[in-house]
Amino acid sequence: MSYAPHQNLIGLLCTLRGQGGSDALLKEVVTWHDFALDLFFGRIRKCQRPFICHAVGATDATAHFVTIEKDILAASMFHSAYRIGQFPKNNKRAALRKVIGDRAEMLVHTYSDVSPKDLSAIIQMSSDNEQLLAGAWLAHEYEEHLLSPVAGHRGRVFGETDIRKYAKVSRKLGFNALADAWMDVIPATSDTAWIGEILGNRGSRRLRTQTRGRILARRLVDSIQKAVSK
Repeated sequence: MSYAPHQNLIGLLCTLRGQGGSDALLKEVVTWHDFALDLFFGRIRKCQRPFICHAVGATDATAHFVTIEKDILAASMFHSAYRIGQFPKNNKRAALRKVIGDRAEMLVHTYSDVSPKDLSAIIQMSSDNEQLLAGAWLAHEYEEHLLSPVAGHRGRVFGETDIRKYAKVSRKLGFNALADAWMDVIPATSDTAWIGEILGNRGSRRLRTQTRGRILARRLVDSIQKAVSK
């Protein structure tokens, strides 16, 4: 039976605890999640899943299959921060660095343009001494395919050939459990083409009205806090 990554904070914490995560790590993950809720608020993927669920799911898959190293987990949760994140201030890197630390932010910044769908780039990532991060990107794609057969905003449906390629690379990089999990999902891919046909050109989107309201409310709170602190 394929492992289904958790989509919510409690499930992620349970996975981390099961993998031996410390209380300190779990508390940090809660802090990241709070930040991610605002950062990705209102973002909906093509499969109509809120982006925060994908961010949590990718992190859960990384913890289950690859590592619970803090910086790798943070890079997994915020892998799309610089592409779609709604940062409250101009200095995005400083804002994210404050939450997840210097090295994790560096990983996000350096590799945020590396698509998990580009296997050659993932292999190069491993050659750059970032094998765990390469594993996290492979785990990300596993989570996306398993829980959203229409992968990402491109709406590309995975087939058996794609899955075998990811399984092969996962095994090559030493992530055998992930490779086995990839192979386990092949039977479920035989009848997914209809999903893209039903969704049509429906793309990823943002719930604009709610997002603007949330941002305005946050700015108001920031203004009040600054006024009080003077």
